[in-house]
Amino acid sequence: MTFLTKIRERQFAKKGRGTYNLSRAVLAGVLAAGCLMPGFAEAAEFAEAAVLQKFSQNNKPFNVEHTPGEKTTTITAVSGIAEDTIGIGWASYNDVEGYTINVKGVSSANLLTITPVIDIRGGYASGGNATSNTVDISNVKFEDSAYIYGGRSQVSGDVTGNAVTINGTIEFSGETRIFGGQSDNSDAAITNNTVTINGTIEFSGETRIFGGQSYKGEVKGNTVTFNSDTVDGITTFTNKNSFIFGGASDKGQAINNTVEINGNTTFNSDSQIYGGWGAAGAEGNSVIISGGNITGLVSGGYSPIGEANYNKVSISGGNINDLVSGGYGNEAANNNSVIISDGTVLGSVRSGYGTQDASSNSVIISDGTIYNNVYGGWATSSSGKADYNKVILVGKDVTYKFTDTQGTGHTLTGSDHIEIKGTVYGYISDGTHSGNEIHVYGSGTNVGGIAGFDKLRFFIDDKMTFGETMLTITGDIFSPYVTISKDNLAVKVTGKPKASDDSTNNTITLIHNESANIKYSNDITSVPVEIGATLSGDGSVALSGDQKDLVVTLNVEVNENGKSLVETRAAAAFVVNNMSDFMLGQGMEQAKAAAGGVTPIDAGTMAPFAAVGGSNMRYTTGSYVDVNGWNGAVGFAKQADKLLFGVAVEHGRGNYDSYLDNGVHASGDIKSTGGVIFGEYKLDNGVHYDAALRAGRVKSDYSSTATSYDESSTYYGFSLGGGKELAVSDKATLDVYGRYYFSHTNGSDVSIASDEEIDFDAVNSHRLRIGGRYTTTLTEKSKAYAGLAWQYEFGGDAKAAINGYSAPTPSLQGHSAIVEAGYKLNAGKNLTLDFNLNGAMGKQRGIGGGIGAQWLF
Repeated sequence: MTFLTKIRERQFAKKGRGTYNLSRAVLAGVLAAGCLMPGFAEAAEFAEAAVLQKFSQNNKPFNVEHTPGEKTTTITAVSGIAEDTIGIGWASYNDVEGYTINVKGVSSANLLTITPVIDIRGGYASGGNATSNTVDISNVKFEDSAYIYGGRSQVSGDVTGNAVTINGTIEFSGETRIFGGQSDNSDAAITNNTVTINGTIEFSGETRIFGGQSYKGEVKGNTVTFNSDTVDGITTFTNKNSFIFGGASDKGQAINNTVEINGNTTFNSDSQIYGGWGAAGAEGNSVIISGGNITGLVSGGYSPIGEANYNKVSISGGNINDLVSGGYGNEAANNNSVIISDGTVLGSVRSGYGTQDASSNSVIISDGTIYNNVYGGWATSSSGKADYNKVILVGKDVTYKFTDTQGTGHTLTGSDHIEIKGTVYGYISDGTHSGNEIHVYGSGTNVGGIAGFDKLRFFIDDKMTFGETMLTITGDIFSPYVTISKDNLAVKVTGKPKASDDSTNNTITLIHNESANIKYSNDITSVPVEIGATLSGDGSVALSGDQKDLVVTLNVEVNENGKSLVETRAAAAFVVNNMSDFMLGQGMEQAKAAAGGVTPIDAGTMAPFAAVGGSNMRYTTGSYVDVNGWNGAVGFAKQADKLLFGVAVEHGRGNYDSYLDNGVHASGDIKSTGGVIFGEYKLDNGVHYDAALRAGRVKSDYSSTATSYDESSTYYGFSLGGGKELAVSDKATLDVYGRYYFSHTNGSDVSIASDEEIDFDAVNSHRLRIGGRYTTTLTEKSKAYAGLAWQYEFGGDAKAAINGYSAPTPSLQGHSAIVEAGYKLNAGKNLTLDFNLNGAMGKQRGIGGGIGAQWLF
């Protein structure tokens, strides 16, 4: 509290020239560069004259550009020199909204030089709100102290959406204070204000920069951004007393404020950077660093008397030579995080530090070098607790998915360049502790030591290669003695490592230990290895290499539960094939009827047709799948002499239940829709040929007691057939035929709820069907038919890999016998109906039926 109070008290102190009297400036009508808000009109002429007089010397005028009635004032000059403090800006007792002050030099080589202490305000509301006001400064040299406000409220107003932008070349020689938004005495909200710094900027004096600052009120959503880079320039802070705050409140809370440092920004020693500083609490604040050199403290959120929760520091480059802290809270520090994906840290890294509690904090490191210790959570009170803190080390090529508190919707790709010289602590606590863990993913991580963990977890996946080492303990810096035992070690296999140069190698080194402070208990060889819900086998842990290497040997394969996950793909391929059978069976019959095969119509007319049917089928795959569903086809057909052709939309829909021999039961729905182009050519002697092309999309879902997923794939296919219609009698015919069917369902990848990855191969089906149909005329308006066919499926394998391990393959391959019977009725002048039943035995078994209709317009 004392720290920020001193800042506030010194905001208007003028080094070496006495004290700037703020009330005097307001009463005199300054804070208006020639144009005042209503209520200050009487002072306008005096203010403009005073400004012009103070900025005139040796015929070098201080230029004020302003059009009466507008809200923008621009101040330019070659140089301006005055003997006393001045103030420029927009002011009112009431609200001040949408005003702009521009202060610009000629160029980076010809700066506007301001000699006296200066106060610049985009908008100052002594009794109202300050909203969306702006200060834009470029190419200026401040030879004395400078106080810059985007927006400010003195008494009770809110300060919202104000901005300060610093561009070009700027020299701050004296004490400097920059506020996006600020309130001195009010307890009103300071919200969504910004300070943006670009270009070549030098801060030589004692500096404080705030996105938003309040003495009493809540400070929320404010931002300070440094965008300097090697092209546009370098921002430097040469005075050791430099402080940056996304948002700060002497007595209130700091919520969701941000400091972002991009490019070349250099801070001298003892600087301090806070995403949010709130005496009563700091929550959801962030510091984001992608470059620069920072020789001081970095903290996401800091609260000297309250809690610091859900704060974050993210580092993807640059150098930091002091402490990096996710959150510090006097009462508690929970759910804070530090994420390091590159860069160098000379100091310690700690995610959450609470004098009472520090729980559910996390440090995530995927690249970079840290020369000191790393702490997941730190609780200093003997009555406090440190629970469920984590240090997560993401090694080579591993993709780590952030939790909601770490960064919703984001992932981090690891490397083999993690170097931690100090000791990695899951926790430090003077009170109680539980559930604190160190997680190691992938290979290539080096640490000085490990300590303070309730569980040390290793995650092996398909990004690794057999023979690699996950964690090397170098012993570079002294760490406490630690014994690794069966109880505090866990190994989980989430994927199959790649083959090594030595094809017989099926081992992964969990720990290569070069530290005398790491010991292993006698029970270490009985550590269980968690394989996953769909994998079976074993992983045995053993010591080797003169007790320095802890090695796991893996013998893993996909179990029957994994086969259940793949059955859905076979069921989807079956639905796709069933649609083809229906279209070329019932659909084609209705197309022929519509185009003139039953009722004469006008030659050359495109006639509509429709068919719908349902079925209950079972196919066996070593286990079996039951599919209940229906098919439909709607299209247009045309008869042109001996050629029948048409187009149709086909749709199939069903629900399925799959059953494995071990009792695993799963269910789901399958939907498929596509388009078909078909044709048949029939000669006078009864010989006929047919062909069809089809393509569409099939969607399916899977659900069992263990997990679930949704999947979608494109399908396409074709068929070629031929036969001959023979006259048995004057009322009966026998049509013998053969047909080849091909269908392809694309592969896909899905993630299942049990955190496993399935890579489905494409399913290719090749079927040959040979059969015959007997048709007899019953009356002038009706016919009956019956048929028998043999079918063989040559393919239909549904291959997949689960976490890199090949899964058992359900297949449609095999023989089936198919029978059919039907009745056709010319129900009226324009309507023809077709009722049918069909059944199957063998690889495919079950019964189906349907009705077709064609209507002549």
